[in-house]
Amino acid sequence: MGSLINIGSANLNKGEIREGMVLKGWDSVSDCTDSDCLLVSKCNYVHKGKCGVQVAYIKNFCDTIFNTYKYLDSNCLFKVGMHLMPLYSHLCKLKIVEASISDPINTTAKGLIQVHPIYKEIRETLKAILMVSRDMDLFAHGVIPDIDIDLDDSDDVHGSRNHYKKISEETDRRTLVR
Repeated sequence: MGSLINIGSANLNKGEIREGMVLKGWDSVSDCTDSDCLLVSKCNYVHKGKCGVQVAYIKNFCDTIFNTYKYLDSNCLFKVGMHLMPLYSHLCKLKIVEASISDPINTTAKGLIQVHPIYKEIRETLKAILMVSRDMDLFAHGVIPDIDIDLDDSDDVHGSRNHYKKISEETDRRTLVR
């Protein structure tokens, strides 16, 4: 999936993710800075063109989203491309900075010891990602919805969607011992 999507270009049209569905998005992948990069000693990618770490990160994001959520309509794809993709790109850049710091604890000029501010930025970006994901109903109550499952409600072997609902309706709460 990710290899079909044009990651790292300034072109907003990233390509067709499935028949008739085109992804328009902003990935904002930076150019490789080679020896100026904070991760140059740890990087296993080619030090030329776009940053290989960021390209791989965004491709993995796209693969995960488009393989898991095959039901996304054009409105949701717009939000993925224009909201989630830039947030994940930003998160990747923050994680690159995080990976480069030697000590997560900073001491201010006044001698106050505090956690490196990059961690707050990472948390804030993760919160923004969660808010956009919830707006798109990607995560319902912390679980990935699977709309392709067709279970028979009377199937005791493979489970029933309404099992817990039936149990709670059948149980008289007044007779429960606490």
